[in-house]
Amino acid sequence: MRRSGRWLAGLLALLLLSCNLSSTPGPLLTTSTPSASAVTPIPTPTASLAPPPTATPVADTGWEQLQIGLERRWLRLLAPDSGRLQEQIYLLRLQP
Repeated sequence: MRRSGRWLAGLLALLLLSCNLSSTPGPLLTTSTPSASAVTPIPTPTASLAPPPTATPVADTGWEQLQIGLERRWLRLLAPDSGRLQEQIYLLRLQP
């Protein structure tokens, strides 16, 4: 019985020693704090100034404001063969 105990203890010791041996060394664990240059700073958001919005020019649609809520448009119709003025049309539009 004593012989099997030594044999088992030797096997256990060999097993424990072989666990610590490796072909490539593992990473070294250090307890020191990293240097200031190794610390990546976290960017803080800064307020950026946006340019003020500019007024978009209103496209000319051909309507002329006569009064508030009343607009007029004047169309000139030309003859297709001669290009001379054939007709004039006045349109009135009411805005609610």
